Amino acid sequence: MRTLAFLFSLLVASSWAAEHSVDLQVTWKWQNPDGYWRNVFAINNQFPGPIINVTEGDAVVVRVTNMVPRDSISLHFHGLSMRGHPEMDGAAGFTQLPIPPLQTYEYRFVATDVGTHWYHAHMALQYCDGLYGAFIVNKKNDPLRSMYDDELVAVLSDFFHADGTSLATPRPDAHHWLPVPLINGRGQFDCNSTHEEVRWCSPVERAEFLVTQGRKYRIRLIGAMSRVGFKFSISHHSLRVVSRQGLELEPFQTNEVALFPGDRYDVIVEASQPIAEYKIRVQITGCDACEPDGTNKQPNYGYISWAAFRYQGAIKMSASEFRLSQTDEQGNPLQSTTYSDHRIAPARGSAPPPSTRTWTLNLTSERFWVENDVAPHRRWFFNGREFSGMMTQTPLLYRVLRGEKFSATEDLLFTANDGEVIDIIFNAQHNQDHPMHLHGYKFWVLGTGKGNYNGDTQFLNLRDPPHIDTINVEGNSWLYLRFVADNPGVWIMHCHLDFHHKEEMAVGFIVAPEKLRSTATLAHVPMCDTYAQLTQKYGFSRDEEPEAGSESNGALGFTAIAFVIVGLFLIGATAGVLFWKQQLETRKRQQQDAEIQPVSDDKRTNDDVVLPTFDEM
Repeated sequence: MRTLAFLFSLLVASSWAAEHSVDLQVTWKWQNPDGYWRNVFAINNQFPGPIINVTEGDAVVVRVTNMVPRDSISLHFHGLSMRGHPEMDGAAGFTQLPIPPLQTYEYRFVATDVGTHWYHAHMALQYCDGLYGAFIVNKKNDPLRSMYDDELVAVLSDFFHADGTSLATPRPDAHHWLPVPLINGRGQFDCNSTHEEVRWCSPVERAEFLVTQGRKYRIRLIGAMSRVGFKFSISHHSLRVVSRQGLELEPFQTNEVALFPGDRYDVIVEASQPIAEYKIRVQITGCDACEPDGTNKQPNYGYISWAAFRYQGAIKMSASEFRLSQTDEQGNPLQSTTYSDHRIAPARGSAPPPSTRTWTLNLTSERFWVENDVAPHRRWFFNGREFSGMMTQTPLLYRVLRGEKFSATEDLLFTANDGEVIDIIFNAQHNQDHPMHLHGYKFWVLGTGKGNYNGDTQFLNLRDPPHIDTINVEGNSWLYLRFVADNPGVWIMHCHLDFHHKEEMAVGFIVAPEKLRSTATLAHVPMCDTYAQLTQKYGFSRDEEPEAGSESNGALGFTAIAFVIVGLFLIGATAGVLFWKQQLETRKRQQQDAEIQPVSDDKRTNDDVVLPTFDEM
């Protein structure tokens, strides 16, 4: 029955009008994004990954091959609702099991959500190690198209001198915790500084955006940060903000745009200045305690990075000239124009439907210490409960499909009927900000304020609120959201600070479970069967919970599997070469017997056999 459902889903997918197919191969790569050398994730040998550019209504097939020997992975397509295909959401443990090493999985969905989006890892701290890229869904007959001549994409991210595994367990090498801003994978760490990391450092070229004087550019800004917020500006150029997270806005001018992790903005910039090389400036915000011990000892450690906004015909400056250039008369960067990200005006806003159910989430936390760590860890609580549903051996989606029941109070899994209008009230009862992202939906941002929400509706915008998928919950503040539960599935809502996400700062929504059971295609079943066989043979059993802190938790201990599979690859390839050689010799003898000159330039080899490398094992 499962096989029939899977084949039916493929038949439905193949009937879509237009198909956009992408192959992504994930590997480790030795690279120095800001000058400091370490392993990062590469996608098709690129860091960040390649831009996926599709059109509204396209059927999209993304084939992901995991060539990382020790880690299982998954990809989430941030901003895409996966309407009708909840199993393609990519949230490991929620809607799928992760993709094991040396396995390929196909994500199939229809690109219905227009705008500037991105794809990224959705497991452990993998996206802070570079597993991300831009995903653009172009609107048919886009009303913004007449406002600009060309497009540029700026993926903004934070880079650490330690990998995600090390960052998850703070150690005395504290400087590795300090993030450096990257612009399309390039940033500036001072290789002449006194930090010990300079031993592994060599200067890197700055990112560059080449423009033509007199033309207008739509710059798609993607906040791929894992820990901090950014401010983006271009010296001597104003930014016309026209869209946010796919929502067309009433355009407004500013000198600076603030983004938090998961956020996206589209701005239009006119190249109207004299021909020269100008400075794109990205500055970290919201990181008063980026040192693990909370002291912020190094306020200038990579907190600003630059890229070049260079006009055609301008002479390229040296690194030292560029660093000192493009300041105003007082020697300060251009001052920002302030605006509230909660009160941006949609171009064509409308009133949301009235609510039918309200859930209040009171957010608190507590610290705890682990021996030898230099900083405390945190536990996060909603309504006094910890969430623990992300990494189980059977994805939550399939547990729902087989009829399991869950509790909003005990499990932080909230069940909504099809079509219900849900209000979510966050009361953040501590002083840290949290960018919250909801999978499968966009929500209306009705209001925010200091303290806990007191029920006064005069503070809510019920006329034309913004309709987006990620929003910042400010510390010691309330935030009021609303969405229509009309997309059956199992959807996670979590903090997009990758460290908090790993610590399971999340809740889940189970939408229309009965309808879901009658319509689900279970396209993941073949991969789940493969995953189960591998874990039963080399790791823990399918229904067994991994022990906290064990090697099998997340990575699943696939080192042995990788060696076994690679060994089989090598044996098969060797046998193939020997067979081919034998056949060639037989062929030569036959040709000689017939007095026919054999072909001497037959250069077929087994070069098309792709084998993983194990430099890090």
